[in-house]
Amino acid sequence: MTWTETGNTASTTSWPADSASWLRPARRLTAERPDAWVIADTPAGMAQLAVRLADQGDWSPTRTFGFASMASPDLISLTGARLSGMTGAMSDGGAWLIRHQFLVTEDNRKAMRT
Repeated sequence: MTWTETGNTASTTSWPADSASWLRPARRLTAERPDAWVIADTPAGMAQLAVRLADQGDWSPTRTFGFASMASPDLISLTGARLSGMTGAMSDGGAWLIRHQFLVTEDNRKAMRT
């Protein structure tokens, strides 16, 4: 999904989980040179896409945000440090960040109770 300067969605890119090539979705995601990317996928799907996104000069994991479904050590084991800097939201309102080859999470449940 890309947004216009007024905050409206400019485009959405989707791809099948069993895609034969991840190059086409990666090119579509970077074609309009967005400021940021928001990706909803599984760790396995994102890992496949990340390999191709890393080859795209306009893509950066530090400008990529993921859904809670990707906050998994599986994503790190499948991508190594390739996604270092990527961040996202947790289902409890906390946040996650990939730092080098580690998944760092912030548990927001305690803060929400007080």
